Amino acid sequence: PDELPRVLGECFHDDMVVKGPDFQEAGRGKEACIRSYEDFLRQATVLECRLSEAAIDLSGNAAVATYSWEMTYGLGGQDYHESGHDLFVFTREDGKWLAVWRAVLVSPRP
Repeated sequence: PDELPRVLGECFHDDMVVKGPDFQEAGRGKEACIRSYEDFLRQATVLECRLSEAAIDLSGNAAVATYSWEMTYGLGGQDYHESGHDLFVFTREDGKWLAVWRAVLVSPRP
């Protein structure tokens, strides 16, 4: 977690937006989006996380990447198991791809 801000800072556009389940805003702007990751890691203990290979669609200086995920984590004394998809939008600036938008899509529980 200590190097998370540096790593994400290199990957996120200054205007980055993160949308959580039901598309509620979880962060707007690079620093707020980094904080949303830090807050989750500070509050939860990730017990297992699996990511699929990303599917990437390109068009000029824009790209969309999607992948599925499955995670088990502990929070507030309880364990949770969730799965879903992430959708990232990237823009290419000065030859570097930067994430500008992310949506976390949680699959409904059976």
